[in-house]
Amino acid sequence: MPSSTRVNARLDAGVPRLQSCVVNEAYRQTVFLVEASEVAWPEEFAVITACNPDGRTVGERENAARTGLMLEHLSARGAVVARVEGCSPDLVHCEPGFAARLSLQEAVTLGRQFEQEAVFHVRAGVLSLVSCEDGRSVVLGAWRDRLARRP
Repeated sequence: MPSSTRVNARLDAGVPRLQSCVVNEAYRQTVFLVEASEVAWPEEFAVITACNPDGRTVGERENAARTGLMLEHLSARGAVVARVEGCSPDLVHCEPGFAARLSLQEAVTLGRQFEQEAVFHVRAGVLSLVSCEDGRSVVLGAWRDRLARRP
């Protein structure tokens, strides 16, 4: 999707956020549910969602439509590795998304196009949280340590 084609118009363009997503504790605590039982994780990939643009909660229909658009975009590139849900540690809040063969820059660019505050990036098994606003990042640890299972 070209950067000029936005999923929604950005409501707060040019207004700095009070708290960067890389210091947001909820984002730092994210765990990941993977649909497939066995996945051959690439050396480098991103985990990205299209849900809740700019951190605003939107309805299920809009999130489903946005997720469908992202899947189309990633599938056209042959980038989808697996469906992944990013969740709170207690699994109460989950957002559907994808693990995709994307470089850090490609992931941040796609995150911006889908109005995301952040993306997750994995390189050599190390998970990082990366701001789509300013590119700042924080290392969160081993990717495999963040994989969760439903009880």
